[in-house]
Amino acid sequence: VEEYKETKTYIVKDATEIVEMLDEHMNTTKQLQFSAFKAHFADQIDEWEKNLNLMSDILEQWLECQRSWRYLQPIFASEDIAMQLPKLHKMFEKVDRQWRKMMAQAHANPNVLTFCTSGVKVLDVFRDCNRMLEEVQKGLNDYLQDKRQCFPRFYFLSDEELLEILSQSKDVRRIDDHLRKLFEFIDHMSWKEGENTMLGFNSVEGEYLDFPAPFTPEGNVENWLREVENLMKASVHRQLQLAMEDYPSEQRKRWVTKWAGQAVIAIAQVYWTSDCETVLEQKGTVRSFAGKCEKQLMDLVDVVQGPLKAMERINMGALITIEVHAKDTIDNMVEAGVTAATSFDWMKQLRFYFDHKDQKCHIHQVDARFVYGGEYLGNTGRLVVTPLTDRIYLTLTGALSMCLGGCLLYTSDAADEEDSVDLGGRRIIKKKKKDRVIDICSGKTIQQTELCIVSL
Repeated sequence: VEEYKETKTYIVKDATEIVEMLDEHMNTTKQLQFSAFKAHFADQIDEWEKNLNLMSDILEQWLECQRSWRYLQPIFASEDIAMQLPKLHKMFEKVDRQWRKMMAQAHANPNVLTFCTSGVKVLDVFRDCNRMLEEVQKGLNDYLQDKRQCFPRFYFLSDEELLEILSQSKDVRRIDDHLRKLFEFIDHMSWKEGENTMLGFNSVEGEYLDFPAPFTPEGNVENWLREVENLMKASVHRQLQLAMEDYPSEQRKRWVTKWAGQAVIAIAQVYWTSDCETVLEQKGTVRSFAGKCEKQLMDLVDVVQGPLKAMERINMGALITIEVHAKDTIDNMVEAGVTAATSFDWMKQLRFYFDHKDQKCHIHQVDARFVYGGEYLGNTGRLVVTPLTDRIYLTLTGALSMCLGGCLLYTSDAADEEDSVDLGGRRIIKKKKKDRVIDICSGKTIQQTELCIVSL
C-alpha cells in the first residue's frame, strides 16, 4: 500500500506477490483436505480455507474497486463535471469517502490476513462500492453518449479525450489540442490576442481562413463546437464565392495561387463544367474545348516551374491532377462523339455548378444532386484519377442520393498511402488504413482501424 499522487489516500501498488502467495496457500490447503491424516487438524484446515477464500474474494473486489476509482477520481475532481453531473458526483463522493477510510485502515494494518479477517465487513464494503461505481460508470457513459448525439464529431474521440475536453470547458483555448481529431485538416484556431475570441482557423501547412465574423465560445462545449463547425463551412463557402467572383477578372496564373487550394480546385471545376456545356450547346462538339484545356494545363506547368511556397506547390500538384483528368475526360468525349449536354457520357461526369441564388456550389452526377458540403479539406495531394475512381464516384453519389452508404474495399497498396475521396467537401475517406475496410455511412472504421471524418 502506497500513497497515490496528491489525493491524500493510498492504493495497492502491486498485488501480484500477494495473489501468487494466496494461490499457493489455497492449493496446499486443498491438498490437505484430501489427506488421510487431516482428522486431528480438520477444524483448523476448514478455518484456514475459509479465511483464504475470504481473502481471495476481498482482493478481487478490492482491485476491481481500485481500477474504477482510479479512472473516475480525476474525472469527478473537475468542477465542470461535478456541476454537470451532480447526482453521479454525490454517489462517487460516497464511494470516495468509503475508499479513503478503508485504505487508511489498510495502511495502518498492512498485514493482509489480519486486515481481511479483522471483523469489519470488508467484502461487503467493497461490493457496495463496486455496485455504486458501476452505476456511476453507466451514468457517465450515458452522459458521454448524449454529448456525442449533440455533436457527432465527438465519436472521433476516445472517452478519455472527450472527458478531457468537457472537464476543461472553461479554458476554451485547450480545444486546439483536439482539433485535428474533430476537424481533420484544421490544426489550430487563430485567437484574438488577450481574449477567448476565434478569428479563423489554420491548416497544418499554414493556410489561413478567417471566419465571417469573430466568435467567442460560450456555454456548453458541444454547442459552441457546433457553431465552430457552421462557421468553418461558412468560411469555405465564402472562399468559393469570392474565388468565383474573382475568376473572370484575374489572370488564371495568378488566380490559382491567390485563393485557398480547396476553393481553387472547386471553382476551376465549376468553370470547366460551364465552358464544356456552353461549347456543346453552341457547337455540338467539345473538340475545340480540348485545346483550351491543354493550354490551361500548360499554364499550370509554368506556374509550378516558378518560385512557389511549399503550401502553394502542394495545391498546384492537386489542381494539376484534377485538370489532367478533366482534359482526359474531354478527349474521351471527343472520341465518343458527344454532341449534347444530355448525353450520358457527359451526365455521368462529376459536374460542379455555382448557384448565384444561394451563393453556393452544387454538384451533379447523373440524377444525384448535392450542395457542396463545405468541410475544410486543407492542402492535400491527390492520387491520379482513374476510370475506377470515376466508377467509385458514380456509385457513391448514387448511393448518397438515395440516403444510403457505401463500403470501400481497397485492393492496392497505393490506397494505404493516400486514399482521399471527396465529393465537394463531403468527406468520404481520408486516413491510413490498417486493414483497408471503411464504413462511410457511420463514419466508423471496421475491424479496429482508425476513424475517418465524414461530413454528410
